[in-house]
Amino acid sequence: MDRYINIVESRKTESGFKRSSLVVFEDDVQKFTSFLERAMNKIRCREAIDDGNLVVGDGRRSYRICLPHRGKPALQLTEKREDATGTYRESIIVPVSSFDVFRKSLSKALDVINR
Repeated sequence: MDRYINIVESRKTESGFKRSSLVVFEDDVQKFTSFLERAMNKIRCREAIDDGNLVVGDGRRSYRICLPHRGKPALQLTEKREDATGTYRESIIVPVSSFDVFRKSLSKALDVINR
């Protein structure tokens, strides 16, 4: 059985809502959370973050963390995944003002997956 964390965001658009979803499998959670924590800490300390990539799953899945080019300070998480039907990209935005809530919710999800 595959276990994973699904990080979901709904953004309001002119025509309704756009739902974006990133999936982090149990085998990759530790690498992903370390990668994410480093980026969040750099932003909190007002340090520049290097646009970085984390490649997992034999290269079939990767995550990219960067700062959006416009709007309020935030962290943009992008997942790229490949399967037999093609390549897909999903992005979510985590505003700096929501880091604590995001971290707390992620921690709760990790507690469940680590049981």
